[in-house]
Amino acid sequence: MSGNFFLDNCSYVFCPHLKTLRKTAADPENLDWTKMNAWDASFIGCHAYTMGPGFRKALQKAYEWCDQLDWLDSYTRRLMLPFYLPLAGRFVGAKVAGLPEVCVLRGMQLSEYENLNLGTSGWNSGFLMLCVYAVLKNGDLESNRELDPIRRRFMKNAGVWSLVCIQDKRVGFRKFAGTIQRSGGKSEFWAQLRIWQALSLWLKNLFGLRGYKARRKYRREAVTVDKFFGILDSCQKG
Repeated sequence: MSGNFFLDNCSYVFCPHLKTLRKTAADPENLDWTKMNAWDASFIGCHAYTMGPGFRKALQKAYEWCDQLDWLDSYTRRLMLPFYLPLAGRFVGAKVAGLPEVCVLRGMQLSEYENLNLGTSGWNSGFLMLCVYAVLKNGDLESNRELDPIRRRFMKNAGVWSLVCIQDKRVGFRKFAGTIQRSGGKSEFWAQLRIWQALSLWLKNLFGLRGYKARRKYRREAVTVDKFFGILDSCQKG
């Protein structure tokens, strides 16, 4: 679960879903295609794997999907590999299970968010969402209609971040447009493009307004760290 922020040197916490946190379910369930579309958790160690034949096949298939994006450098095309692993496991017939509840909370200091250039840090999330779309359109997965909502979601987010991607020197227009072209996603991109949201992200960065609205909202709704962890503790106790 992303969207959490720490304020005043981590003395306060803003959690947009604080009222909806529940006890983690005790029993995992088998996952179908539509339930394996988590974005944040794949990068912070939420997944666990058994080193068996199924995992080895899934890992090999995930690498294969990544390396089909051969117009990108190996670091960029393989950065999303943790996201593909559950999908690859399902594709090769391995057992894939998960908990139907949020298990990991992710956050950052509000000051860190305000100072991010173009809203990106070590990698450009908008461009990586486009890379995910390209993989979801490969020969193995393109005919799978159950993945259509996930494809649209990632292409929509790529559209929101389009101006940021073009301005980011690590991406630029040629790489961004080339990835859309190579993935066959031109029509999908224009259908999902949110030009006003893309423009607002760019303008906030240009005029130093990143975090202005967040400061007002988050300070009004943040709770102390002690209260926050008390709520988490009560969730775990049921």
